[in-house]
Amino acid sequence: MPSEYSSLTTSELHRKTYKYDLWRGFFDGVLSSGIQTFALFIAIRYYNAGEGLKSLIAAAPFIGMILSLPLVHYTAGKGLKKSWCSAVPSALASVCLIIGAWIPSLEFYALMITIGYICRSVAIPYLTSIYSDNYPHHKRGESFSKPLLLTVAISSLFGLAGSLLLEINIVYFNWVFTVVGICALAKAWAISSMPSKVIEKTSHNHPFGNFEYMIKDREFGYVLLTWFIMGFA
Repeated sequence: MPSEYSSLTTSELHRKTYKYDLWRGFFDGVLSSGIQTFALFIAIRYYNAGEGLKSLIAAAPFIGMILSLPLVHYTAGKGLKKSWCSAVPSALASVCLIIGAWIPSLEFYALMITIGYICRSVAIPYLTSIYSDNYPHHKRGESFSKPLLLTVAISSLFGLAGSLLLEINIVYFNWVFTVVGICALAKAWAISSMPSKVIEKTSHNHPFGNFEYMIKDREFGYVLLTWFIMGFA
């Protein structure tokens, strides 16, 4: 365990994590708006993308969730901090989004946007683990909900502002995604500033070992099945 982490009290861990998670929630709202509002819109209206590339862009967050399984498995027990492993993908997303905004190529745009939002999703398990470590059990829901509400609010506001800008001239999408990319970098800063432990060594021999809990815990399995059906729909 890092000495900086172990020197903090429970109250200090909660306060510092919550402070930077509010910043993370703010910047993630802009990122969320980027994939939900603008990524496909630009691919369709500006680049006239085909079905394959549109599907790839839309699937990017979910591809990232799948890839997070082997990523977490192979980074476990390597002495890496959870905050660092969550911040680095966000920084990579920043680079991809800014590059994709300024190179006038449909294929390159689709590739950079897809990689960027894959990187956004692969960081989720590390961030979730930081919450579990740093937030007291009785404050966890409240501490998580406020940054989430901030994310939703900022996503709506940025979606509106970006839409008004694109209504003036669609070529301004370069600047919209530049702002999104800068916010991805700022999000990386916020996460890296959170106190965190190193990633614990896993007890499983392969990346998909945790799937056994789908069978061992029936209610958990039902929840995952329901989530899968909703996602498929």
